[in-house]
Amino acid sequence: MPPSFSVTGGRPLKGTIRPAGNKNAALPILAATLLADGPCAIDNVPHIRDVETMLALLEHLGAEVQWTGANSVAVNTARAELIVPGALLRALRKGRPGYAAVDVYEQEPIIDGNHPFFFMPNVLCTPHLGWAEWTNFELYFREAFEQIVAYQRGLPMRLGNPDVQPRN
Repeated sequence: MPPSFSVTGGRPLKGTIRPAGNKNAALPILAATLLADGPCAIDNVPHIRDVETMLALLEHLGAEVQWTGANSVAVNTARAELIVPGALLRALRKGRPGYAAVDVYEQEPIIDGNHPFFFMPNVLCTPHLGWAEWTNFELYFREAFEQIVAYQRGLPMRLGNPDVQPRN
């Protein structure tokens, strides 16, 4: 049964309304999109100033935000920053946290070894190679060679868009 309101009084009322979402529910859901590993579609979001402010904040952090309906919004934080630019550097200089290990940097590539982290005794810096380990290499190369063999034999391939290069 859909939600309803009961109104009592001197004159009978007729009609239907759709209860709108509330900001106290919408704001934490929007903030949680930062933890998602892909796009999020959220319905029943009130189109009010507090929500617009949260969406602007998500956009400032790099999220893609789009109203898809009167009360529906799509948020893709896959490329969003998780911390404010420069925040880790400032915090490390103050000693809180005391130490950090970094392999992803705000701006990449780093040219000529010119990054403040490289000169800090409380930071362990590695190149952006966190993914580079034996199991991943085996997975990637096995997948690549399986796809080459499938193509050569005319077998179905795992393509994101199979219409891009139709087979003859």
